[in-house]
Amino acid sequence: MRRLRAYVFTIITLAMSGLLLSTCALRQARENLKNCEFNLIGFEVADYSFSAVDLRFFVEIKNPNTSEVVLDRLNFEIFSEADRLAEGQHTKKVEIAPNDSDIVTIEVSSTPSALGTGLMRALLNNGSAQFTVKGTAYIDTIVGELPVPFESEYNAGPHSPAKSDK
Repeated sequence: MRRLRAYVFTIITLAMSGLLLSTCALRQARENLKNCEFNLIGFEVADYSFSAVDLRFFVEIKNPNTSEVVLDRLNFEIFSEADRLAEGQHTKKVEIAPNDSDIVTIEVSSTPSALGTGLMRALLNNGSAQFTVKGTAYIDTIVGELPVPFESEYNAGPHSPAKSDK
């Protein structure tokens, strides 16, 4: 009976240790991704029609961390004030080495009317507009998918685009 208790105690201790370690690893993975810097490099029109516009955004992700960052999936929406302009996603796994960067291609879908709304707002504001990107990055872990929500504001103007993260 003592052996059985010792055996059960050992199994419970190992399970709790494993859970604690995986929780620490999840927290570290989330923090590593939050520390990354995202910069829009450019974009291109992939396809367009009267009802839809498909764009490709090229985004540089800089990893300032001392450990690798892995991004498994990314979903987001782009807003100009309260108007939803577009939605996008990135579904390919990206691994970025410590103190390195990578450029990823992100597919973005919109409508001509939504993009026109954003363009008109910018023209009426002397060529400047404020955009908000809201989304969720996902990291696959041994205990499931870990969501990391994010929100960034971009001020685009005729002189110098500025970015501020929330």
